[in-house]
Amino acid sequence: MKRFLKTLASLTLICLAIFINFSCDHKQYAGTISYSGNSPFHKLILTTDDGTQFELVGNLTKDLISHQYTRIVIVGKEIAPFKGPGFPAQIEIIKVISMSK
Repeated sequence: MKRFLKTLASLTLICLAIFINFSCDHKQYAGTISYSGNSPFHKLILTTDDGTQFELVGNLTKDLISHQYTRIVIVGKEIAPFKGPGFPAQIEIIKVISMSK
């Protein structure tokens, strides 16, 4: 019985550590979205209040293309760092929290 409880406690701690690790990657971003570039090399860009730009990627970007110049608050995960002018950091959208004109 003691062995079972030790194993259960160990598994619980491992699951908790994995959950905390994955939940810490997500961050909230707010700013205005805009459409940049020509097909097939277009990008959906989020510009924050301080002027930082991020390229939005993922399945939810298709729904946001028609909302250009809309203020948006999203939860996302940075998947690629800033590489220089013209190559902003990339954020994968996890959830759209709010949109307003």
